[in-house]
Amino acid sequence: MSNGSGSFEKAFEDLIRRVLREEMASGVPGRAASPATAQVQDSRASTGPGFSALNQAVNQIIEPTGQTGIMAAALRGALTLVGRCALFVRRGDNFSAWRSEGYSGQTAIAIRSITVSATQPGIFKDLCDTQRPICRQRVAGVLPPAMEQALGSAIGPNLCLLPVVVQGKVVAALYSDAGGKAGSEEMSGLEVVASVAGLSLETAASRAATAPARVPSAEAPAAAEAPTELAPLETPASKPDMAEAATGEPPSRGSFADGFPVASEGGPALPPPPEADALPDAERDSHMKAHRFARVAVQDLLSYHKDKIEQGRTNKNLFTLLKEDIEKTRENYQKRFGQTPARTFDYLHYEMVSKLAGNDVSVLGDQYPGPWAGE
Repeated sequence: MSNGSGSFEKAFEDLIRRVLREEMASGVPGRAASPATAQVQDSRASTGPGFSALNQAVNQIIEPTGQTGIMAAALRGALTLVGRCALFVRRGDNFSAWRSEGYSGQTAIAIRSITVSATQPGIFKDLCDTQRPICRQRVAGVLPPAMEQALGSAIGPNLCLLPVVVQGKVVAALYSDAGGKAGSEEMSGLEVVASVAGLSLETAASRAATAPARVPSAEAPAAAEAPTELAPLETPASKPDMAEAATGEPPSRGSFADGFPVASEGGPALPPPPEADALPDAERDSHMKAHRFARVAVQDLLSYHKDKIEQGRTNKNLFTLLKEDIEKTRENYQKRFGQTPARTFDYLHYEMVSKLAGNDVSVLGDQYPGPWAGE
């Protein structure tokens, strides 16, 4: 995946490559595996797209740096694995169709106007509640009426809905059906596509949030186009934090962080990471890799320990509840970056306090060892 290195740090590519190899070797995504995946595993054709197509899809997703480009690449990547697909983005309490691939004629036109509830009982609410992929046979009532009406007889015998998760929240839903080709769902591949899309969206948000304000220059026309990047995932309830970053919002919140706890007024400020532009050229790559590792690690905790995190935030004992996972992650982090220039700043501590604990280190509890001392 070398041609993706221009957009993301090599560490991120190595991580994705390892995940792909492990998941495709087993046929089912490791920690992201779901009962739905197991149910469709045996029905998939052995001559499906396989690792090569999935590798190409992931490579395309990590190439763009903006939200719109990432989502478009995810949709194209999903299309190589399934007969057809559509992406729905969450706006407040609803999901709205953003774009579709593989549909034709009036069906493609009808999809554009679909809006479904994220809070009313149904498959989309189930997706938000569980944050797990859903794969079901097509039966009456499985889809919201708006989708049934738009898709009509075009719906295949099976359908799948997968969450795109950013900072522990479902910001989009990837839908696919057989498109007239029995067994065309490659559920394992779709789970990887959706997961990588979420990580890439978070990367784009965090990068924009921590970027210093630019002085207007000859590149001003490109900057003026930025709001169109944000539009797909904008919600009426809150303005995107990526846009707020330009007016001084704390970068630690990143994007799509509405709903996360915010530090109390009286709490000590969390020291921000060093500015990338201020780092020596020889040290910058090491810092970026360490920050990337920390973001991915904390995203894993947010995705797979929701109940414990909610309990830990309430009782202020997050570290105690997640001790095994956190200690293992800290050990891996120190092994990777303990002898590199990145040892001067504990990015893992920063991400855990800002993302897990809402900028309030006391939420981690008295047993939390605090930032790594480096040397």
